[in-house]
Amino acid sequence: MLDFLIDIVSLFFLFDYFFNYLIAFPIAIIFTFIKDSRINDLFMHVFSRIIFIILYPSLSAIIVLKHSTKNSNIILLAIIAGVLLLINIIHNFSVWKQNAIEISNQKGFGAFDPSLGVEFKYDFIFKLLAFVIFILSFFFPIIGTNPINKFFLFLMDFILNIPIIKWIIIIFSILYVIKEIWKIYFYLFYLFDKED
Repeated sequence: MLDFLIDIVSLFFLFDYFFNYLIAFPIAIIFTFIKDSRINDLFMHVFSRIIFIILYPSLSAIIVLKHSTKNSNIILLAIIAGVLLLINIIHNFSVWKQNAIEISNQKGFGAFDPSLGVEFKYDFIFKLLAFVIFILSFFFPIIGTNPINKFFLFLMDFILNIPIIKWIIIIFSILYVIKEIWKIYFYLFYLFDKED
């Protein structure tokens, strides 16, 4: 169980940096050459969601399958991974929306660029698909055996096999998860308080 918790929490922490700097950032540089910034922004927002809902859920399922030993065990591990998946979805989608609002402000649109409205209108579909991919990955592990996932798992294993770096990653990962849970708690508290 301890090895699973280390892997799944490290995945939560490392995936953000892997996703942002090894996937999204190079793609963003390429698309800066597109003259129409609205097409560029819309593509990046949709692209980031599609990549995220395929990679992170399937990686979570792979780690669960790797550490599960019996049916009861796999259910418990899947629940833990599912909770972290939910937290990661809330975190990433809120960050993407906040970034879009900041970009809109810089462009002089005020609160929000209306051309990006469609992106958030269907966010619930992307969120639902992430859980669908997560569940399907248990029955069809081939979903998670794409080259990007394989490279990420290789990179993650390499990092966690270096003793000093491993413990640094574990500590930062735990703090990172606690921070996100704390943020979600205050966000939900704010919503319920606002309704009252």
